[in-house]
Amino acid sequence: MPVIRAAKDNASSAKANASPAKNKTSPAKANASSAKNNASSAKANASPAKAEGGGVAAFLATLEGAAREDCVALDRLMSDVTGAAGAMYGASIAGYGSATIRYADGREAPWMAMGFSPRAKALTLYGMGRAPASLLAKLGPHDTGKGCLYVKRLADVDLAVLRKILESVGRG
Repeated sequence: MPVIRAAKDNASSAKANASPAKNKTSPAKANASSAKNNASSAKANASPAKAEGGGVAAFLATLEGAAREDCVALDRLMSDVTGAAGAMYGASIAGYGSATIRYADGREAPWMAMGFSPRAKALTLYGMGRAPASLLAKLGPHDTGKGCLYVKRLADVDLAVLRKILESVGRG
């Protein structure tokens, strides 16, 4: 089925590229640009990258106020739980430990065991898909998403329970 869908996508893409009025970039340039963007995106997301100025400490130094306090605490906690120093995954995700992710098409890539990022609405904790429901019920106010845990402030949650959650998912 995916092959058929891809063939349809390619046919409609070729049809769109054939119309010079709608597409001012040549198909060859568009495909080369798309391939280059996909390759750089995959490369940026597949392995740790240094933040400008270097590493997690430099990233934490760019934060202010409560976000900085929470992220410094998460850095210590995740480093302690995983036994690994943090590494930057892109510009704003600090990751700890190592794991391998497998995509639907069978590709594998190195990834973090867990990590965090301060987002506008909440702190996002990555790699929390296996967090036990019994511990989540005791955590305090939070939301969950596909593999993520969202908390507004660390002061709002029970840090001892959060540590147990991290230890639980870290054991994998």
